Amino acid sequence: MTPMGALAVFTYGLLGLSVAGLLALFLVKKAATARVIFMLMAGYCIFNGFIAYTAQPSNYAGMQMIAIAAALLAVAAIILRFVLKRSIFLAKLLLCGSLLISLSVMF
Repeated sequence: MTPMGALAVFTYGLLGLSVAGLLALFLVKKAATARVIFMLMAGYCIFNGFIAYTAQPSNYAGMQMIAIAAALLAVAAIILRFVLKRSIFLAKLLLCGSLLISLSVMF
């Protein structure tokens, strides 16, 4: 059995946290707790977008723009959820898409 390196721990940690966050985002029904989980996931999605942006070399401008777009999707989800008070489910889907895009750009 080979020991796991730091990159493997980072990768599996991000994937585990992402899966747990997305499950909590869609399964928690209590209003106050759901709001907190939504804000934590939005911050996590913005953080992942930033990490995906900085993980790309400077000559991969297209991938950097996709990472920025993923972070902006999380901002749009926050606006849709709290400012416009529209569909909560659509805001959750935007967060889900933001997370999936930023993770795919990063790895």
